[in-house]
Amino acid sequence: MRSDIQQIFKKTPHGKQVMMFTATLSAEIKLTCRKFMRNPAEILIEKQSKLTLHGLCQYYVSLEEKNKIAKLMDLIDQLQFNQVIIFVSHVNYAVKLNEVLNKNAIPSKAIHSKMSLEDR
Repeated sequence: MRSDIQQIFKKTPHGKQVMMFTATLSAEIKLTCRKFMRNPAEILIEKQSKLTLHGLCQYYVSLEEKNKIAKLMDLIDQLQFNQVIIFVSHVNYAVKLNEVLNKNAIPSKAIHSKMSLEDR
């Protein structure tokens, strides 16, 4: 990833304005990025209340593993929404859930760490 960032900076105009937005950034990548920036400023959002988007609804239901997909399908049928992001803890589960959703005519994409950065 470090070489990817270096290539991007080398192939773009020298006088460009660079802004980076991320929830997570490793110390190594941060150092690499700073080498290519002029007078970088880092802005941290520490208040949890500022991270919540207005109009955003979040749901959490504690279930046994075997009941999770069935409950999710129920929620999808009951709730009104335009877009949904579902976070899961394992790549295999993301792939499985994507397959189930697509089989039930619910368009979805699984985005996970085993995909290339370009595909993500």
